[in-house]
This record gives sequence, structure tokens and C-alpha cells, in this order.
Amino acid sequence: MYITKKSGLKFLVFFLIVCFSCSSQEVKIDDIQGNWYNYKNLVSGETDYVETYFNKTYFQAVSFNGYSMAYKYIIDNNILYTLPSDGTTREYYAHVSLNKSKDVFELKGQDDHVILKRIEGIFTFENYSKKEISKTDFWDAFLNRKSIWEEAKNKPD
Repeated sequence: MYITKKSGLKFLVFFLIVCFSCSSQEVKIDDIQGNWYNYKNLVSGETDYVETYFNKTYFQAVSFNGYSMAYKYIIDNNILYTLPSDGTTREYYAHVSLNKSKDVFELKGQDDHVILKRIEGIFTFENYSKKEISKTDFWDAFLNRKSIWEEAKNKPD
């Protein structure tokens, strides 16, 4: 097979486009930092209202029952792993994907497939944990978001 400069250049451009689009789909820790809420569970259809805060080194969930323990984590090749406090062994948590334009973050675990949506505003767990807002302000906003979520969860997308 004979390759001309023109066909070789076309292949190179195609190859670079494919490589660029693949690498741009990898989820980075910086992409998911912030506050998210459980929008929908695609496996069971049942989910409780839970908010999760991700920073660079850990994530922590908040539900009506209170706060979960904080989990250290890393993302490697679109897989989120939790880490023990000594950081020696990583444990599979879920495959992850992110749609930045829609602020949708998906976690696909062994028995679950949960869609999270980003929370905007100042009355978030992140700001509460940084002592930028009061506990009362956070929980009032949490309960308001939960109420809106409960009204919307049975409506079609």
C-alpha cells in the first residue's frame, strides 16, 4: 500500500482528533470539586436525597440523617477509588463520567448507577465546612433543595 503525503497528513489529523477527544473525556479531580446532589438512581429507581461535597482529597455525603464519614479518594482512568487514611491501598468505588455542559456526574458501581447534578449557590456543605455560613443557613437551604427534589423526582425529564 502506497501512502502519499496528503493521505498521511489526513491520517495524522484524524489520529490527533481522536486522541484529543479521548483524553478530553477523562474525569479529573478538579472537574468534580464542589457540591452535588443525587438526581436519579438508574438501577433501582429509588434514591434518597443526598448531597455530596468533593474537594481535592476527600468526599463527604450529607443526608437528612446527618454527615457520612469523609473518604479520601483518587480518580485514575475514570475510576474513583477510596483510600484508607494511610493511602496505601485503593478500593474500587465506581466508574465515573462527567458531562460538563449539563453539570451531570455519573457514578456506575457494581450494584448502582447514580446520576449527580451540581449544586450552585452559597448555602452549600462546602461553605458550611469552611465556616462561611451558619449551620442553620446550610440546613435551611438543604431542606429547601430536598423539598424541590422531592416534587420533581416523579416528573419525567
